[in-house]
Amino acid sequence: MLGGSSSSSGPHAAPAALPAKQALMNDDLPAYQFDEAVALVSLHSTDTLRVCGISSDNDFAAIRTAIASSWPRGIDRMKEYTRDAPRGVRMFKFKLHGTPWVAQGPDAVSARRLVVAVFRTLLALGWRLALTSDTSKREHDKDAWILLRSAPYVVPDPTYVFAVSFNRSDRLRVIGGPDDVPVLVRSVLDEYWARGLAHVRDYEGAVEFKLNGNPWHAYGTEESMAARWTVAQLLANLRNCGYTVYASIDMRYNGSDDYSDIDSWVVVKDLPPTNGAL
Repeated sequence: MLGGSSSSSGPHAAPAALPAKQALMNDDLPAYQFDEAVALVSLHSTDTLRVCGISSDNDFAAIRTAIASSWPRGIDRMKEYTRDAPRGVRMFKFKLHGTPWVAQGPDAVSARRLVVAVFRTLLALGWRLALTSDTSKREHDKDAWILLRSAPYVVPDPTYVFAVSFNRSDRLRVIGGPDDVPVLVRSVLDEYWARGLAHVRDYEGAVEFKLNGNPWHAYGTEESMAARWTVAQLLANLRNCGYTVYASIDMRYNGSDDYSDIDSWVVVKDLPPTNGAL
């Protein structure tokens, strides 16, 4: 009923205000300033990476070093945006030599090493991925990576952060990673991909598995579902061995001939629980 006691007890009582809201109602600041705990990294065009919300010069320098050391063609130029940047938020652009987001052959492997290096650096700086999201309707757009502050995680070995990519219509590549990862991938493919493997080879320092059939461009329902089940089993087996598929990202220009709308995975070994804003 509408009238009666104002007691907060009972099944229809209003929920208690959230702590941050209570603080604001009391004219106190929230315990955590989330506008300082959010960052954004996004890929653009064929050659550009943008960073928003990372204000520390040291953090910015670390990201720049990660890019320069992992992309063989190097950085063409950098720019800080000031005209449209929100108050107190720094926005940067890195334009790279070459075209990493449409790369073919060896550069395709290097482009994924570049992305891995950026994620590894962000983890070490205390930026943890919260979400990858396609937030633009522009042609050839790619995912944005939304990051929140967390406890830094410096991996004990650089190979603890690596990539798994799905290439052409029938290739899977392990780019970096500890020595047990290709063995694990081989065991999953042998068990779950009934058509088998055509070959396994070194490809520009990555381990490439060529699958029989066309799992990433399947025409029949059975082959399509079998490919998805194989990928699901790969994720589960990685997790069972202490590997987290940390990000699944669209990082390529969708106008190429390499079935490029397939995501690439960034995988992290022994990823600790989050601690901080996330």
